[in-house]
Amino acid sequence: MTPANDPSVDYRALVRRGYDTCAQAYDSSRRTEPGTELEALTSRLQDGDAVLDIGCGAGVPIARSLARRCHVTGVDLSPEMVRRARRNVPGACFMCDDVMSVALPSASFDAAVAFYTVFHLPRDLHSELFHRVHRWLRPGGFLLCTLSAYSEDGYTEDDFFGVTMYWSNHGIHEYRELLTGIGFSLLHVTTTGHGYQEGEQPPERHPLVLARKDYISAGWYREPRVVPTWNYVAIHLHGTARLVSGDDEARRMVADFVDHFEAGSRHPWSIPDGEREFMDGLLNGIVAFTIDVERIEASWKLNQNHAPGRRQRVVEALRESGRPDELRIADLMQGPA
Repeated sequence: MTPANDPSVDYRALVRRGYDTCAQAYDSSRRTEPGTELEALTSRLQDGDAVLDIGCGAGVPIARSLARRCHVTGVDLSPEMVRRARRNVPGACFMCDDVMSVALPSASFDAAVAFYTVFHLPRDLHSELFHRVHRWLRPGGFLLCTLSAYSEDGYTEDDFFGVTMYWSNHGIHEYRELLTGIGFSLLHVTTTGHGYQEGEQPPERHPLVLARKDYISAGWYREPRVVPTWNYVAIHLHGTARLVSGDDEARRMVADFVDHFEAGSRHPWSIPDGEREFMDGLLNGIVAFTIDVERIEASWKLNQNHAPGRRQRVVEALRESGRPDELRIADLMQGPA
């Protein structure tokens, strides 16, 4: 690992050249189908939605999987990667361009994804990148991206599929503040692996963040002297957290969790008997904890300070989107029937 602090070096050009050179080896090492990393997003998308894939690489597996239901536009800095993406996913549109300068229309995408991409940009550009993504998303649009757990100054390594590669990143706590400050709400934060085929690389875990552009357009009010805003409901639990150290307790917690959410299902699933080894392997990826709740704080902002007519017009606009999350906000704004 070498510090990347030479002002005479264009590190973004280094990334482009690196991926051009290692494209064959890198592409061959990637999984051909996604795991569960897309599910939190795809469950919220509708057929035909427009999705932007930032740093799309060769298009496999992310762009190819999304293109089965959505209209995908991929952007990547590497000409060789874009050439491969066009071959691998002929039904999508791919652009060889720099995401920091590419011209894309405002409010033109229902979602954006960025897998293993953000950390190849100097971290002082990450805020600008997410501002650009926020502008490209439609109101209620989603961002799904891998980030980094810990803050690191820019550095290079010489053993990335035979080339020198560059990384630079904030930590997840800084990304949380950055995204919420821009106007995203964080819906889901978990971790995912490195995306390589099994045995290709040592195990890694990357924070995986699903965020939403929660936005109430000023145009929805259909009145003068108004501005855009965001509506939300937030609940905060305060207390003492305790890590669960025993596998038996973690296993019981997972079983209780499954039973709770499967209750009422027409075909409830349960943890299968006789697959202890398989389930224990999955438990290794879970950090189980409990919280002794001492205080609960809740807040909401649902245009309650606006006149009923304005509120109703916002409710109607949210319902027109048809998106589950916006329909829930509309229900909360309208209150009990």
